[in-house]
Amino acid sequence: MNKVGTIKENLLQLISLPGPSGFETPVSDFIMRELQGLDYVVERDGMGNVTATKGGSEDAPLFLLTAHMDEVGLVVTKLRGSFAAVEFVGTINMNICYGLPFRILTETGPIPAVACSPSVHLDQEFKQVWLDPGARWDRVQPGDPVVFDPDPRWLDDDETIL
Repeated sequence: MNKVGTIKENLLQLISLPGPSGFETPVSDFIMRELQGLDYVVERDGMGNVTATKGGSEDAPLFLLTAHMDEVGLVVTKLRGSFAAVEFVGTINMNICYGLPFRILTETGPIPAVACSPSVHLDQEFKQVWLDPGARWDRVQPGDPVVFDPDPRWLDDDETIL
């Protein structure tokens, strides 16, 4: 595969990995795996940051690439029946959430969920986002991180970024 194909493939894989703030390990593991064998010295520090350096001549130009590994996420704050209330870790308009798919990152693995409209009959607050994880609701705990569950796709026929 050519380098452009590899970049496109890696970009879609990275977008699909869960990485809410404080839980970026799947992203950093992927980056470290991809850089192995490419003549980089790859390290992860105590905060989870990944650095990769490559030697060169003293007069060679320097290049620095820096990026966030985390994403805007949510956290389960409380449970009511089989529904999970969530709060955002970061800033986002909660009104875009209803009907969207999410993944709740539980201790036993990720669980798919969907954001549902609050219900007065279930005594749910209307200023809060509630997730319905279906039959696996009993695996969800307050404090579990939550991420959007995107279906990444290219927006043009040429599969270009710009």
